[in-house]
Amino acid sequence: MGLQCTLCGSAPPVGDEFAAINERQLSEAVKLLNEAAETEALIAFHAELPQQQQQQHQQPPQTTQSNATESKSYHSFLATRPPQMELSAIKLICQLAEQQPRRRFHVMNLSCAAALPLLQQSQQRGAQLTAETCPHYLALCAEDIDDCHTEFKTWPPIRERSNQLPLWQALLQPAGGALQLIASDHSAATPGARCLTYGRQRGDFINAWPGISSLQLSLPIVWTRGQQLQQLKERLTLADVHRLMCWEPAKLCGLEKFKGRIAEGYDADFCIWNPDEEFTVSQDALHAANKSASPYAGQRLRGVVHATVVRGLHVYQQFEGFGQPLGKVLLRKSSRKVVKFVRL
Repeated sequence: MGLQCTLCGSAPPVGDEFAAINERQLSEAVKLLNEAAETEALIAFHAELPQQQQQQHQQPPQTTQSNATESKSYHSFLATRPPQMELSAIKLICQLAEQQPRRRFHVMNLSCAAALPLLQQSQQRGAQLTAETCPHYLALCAEDIDDCHTEFKTWPPIRERSNQLPLWQALLQPAGGALQLIASDHSAATPGARCLTYGRQRGDFINAWPGISSLQLSLPIVWTRGQQLQQLKERLTLADVHRLMCWEPAKLCGLEKFKGRIAEGYDADFCIWNPDEEFTVSQDALHAANKSASPYAGQRLRGVVHATVVRGLHVYQQFEGFGQPLGKVLLRKSSRKVVKFVRL
C-alpha cells in the first residue's frame, strides 16, 4: 500500500515498536521512491512534531509524589501534547506534499481542528493530500475525562469539546472539506500496558500505552454523535457514513475497484444493522481481547449490527458470535512493487 511513519519519538515500549523518523530520513525515503518511479505508494503520517522545549513525553517521569499525582491527571497529560505539535507536523507535511505534487500523502488520526485550514489550502494548491479523523475525536471531549482513566489516552489526545464541531463540519462539507474519511485508530492493548490494573502505575497517563479500543463500536458511535450534534446544519446521513467509512478508505488504499461499494463485480462486504435500535455499551457485549479498556462503557448508542458479511460469507451473527476467520491480506492493484527482495 505504501509507507506509514511517525514524526514524534516516544518512550519505551511504544518508541521501540514505532520509532520516529526525522526530516532527513523522510526526504531520503521520498527520494528512493522517486528513483524507483513508484508514484502510487501512499505516505501516511502520525502527524505530531516534538517541541524543543518539551521533552517530558519522551522520558518516564521522576518517581516523586508530585509527579506521580500529575501523571494521573488528564489535564496534565493533555498539556504534554499541545495543538502546536500537530500544527507543526502538518505544516511540514503540506510543504512536502506541495513540493511533490505527483505523490500521495495522508494524515492519520487528526485531532486538532486548527490544522484544517492548512490542509485545505494545500489541497487547493494541487497537493495530493488527504486526512482522516477518528470516532473518539468526534464523540469524546477532554472536559468529561476523569483523572486515572487511561482508557481515554491516545495520541494525538482527545481535546476540548470546542474542537469537535469544526471536525464534523469538515467531514460533511458537500463540496469536499479538508477531511476525507473516518478511521478507527483501534488499539487493543492489554490492561497492564494500559495502566488499568491495580498497582503504583494504575491510572498513569504518561506510561500507559496509547490508543482507543473502538473498532467494534465505530459505526454506532459515529452514527449516534452525528445525529445528536445540534450545531450541524445537516444531519449525518447513511450516504455520508458510506462515503466516510467505506468508499473513501477503499480509495485511499487503492482498493476501490473491488471494495467500498455494493455493486456487481465488487466483494460482497456489508453489515446488516438497525440504525434506530439502541443499546448500552457493556463489557460483556464487547468482543475485544481487552474488555476493560473501552472509554464508551455505559454510553447509550444507536445502531445495532445484526450480522456482518465478508465476500458473501457470514462472519458474525448477533447472539451467535463469530464464525471462522475469513480475513486476508489486501494489496492495491499495481504493476509495480514497493519492496524489492535482495540476497545479502
